[in-house]
Amino acid sequence: LQVHESLKHGDKLSRISQLIVGGGEIGHSSKRVLECLSETAVFESFGMTETYTHFALKRINGETPEPGFRLLEGATVSLDHRNCLVVHVEGVTQNPVTTNDLVEIDPSGGGFKWLGRYDHVINTGGVKLIPEMLEEQIRRSLGFDCLLLSEPDERLGSRLILVLEYPQTDPPLEEWLETLKSRLSPYELPKRIITLKEIPRNLSMKLDRRATQKIVLG
Repeated sequence: LQVHESLKHGDKLSRISQLIVGGGEIGHSSKRVLECLSETAVFESFGMTETYTHFALKRINGETPEPGFRLLEGATVSLDHRNCLVVHVEGVTQNPVTTNDLVEIDPSGGGFKWLGRYDHVINTGGVKLIPEMLEEQIRRSLGFDCLLLSEPDERLGSRLILVLEYPQTDPPLEEWLETLKSRLSPYELPKRIITLKEIPRNLSMKLDRRATQKIVLG
């Protein structure tokens, strides 16, 4: 929230040599601006209440932005049976802390790549999809903020719905679908597209999945 407001009001973040942003995933619009800062090293942090502060960092700008989080000294991670992150921080956590964060741990064990939330996974036709991963692909392909939701389907169980933030009228739905067909598998392709002039955001300025679900599906 602080970063969003600073960018909104033109605060000179370039005066900061190293900036750590935490408290949740950085909103996509803010991240795009932060990625372009040349005089400030910007790090996204990963932490939770149980670890008291962040235990992993990821550089998101510069010539070599990091694809995943690297662990700070004293932190170790593993996966549970769901492929969700389990973390232990020496001297801080009494026992390993299990999360609902789906991750890939790098072979060295020194870091991980965040994929999405286990409670957001959509099962469509027996195929489990992580919406956060697909949303990033769609965002880069179409150039708009978006969310993937699901609705009941008699044949598939659940089917994908794409909600796009598009302020104009007459959205080019067919053009968007053709673009996505060339970049997504048939199971990943949304069955319909809904546009909103503005997708709801929470206090951290992240897209609010639950609020959007209520607007779109009631």
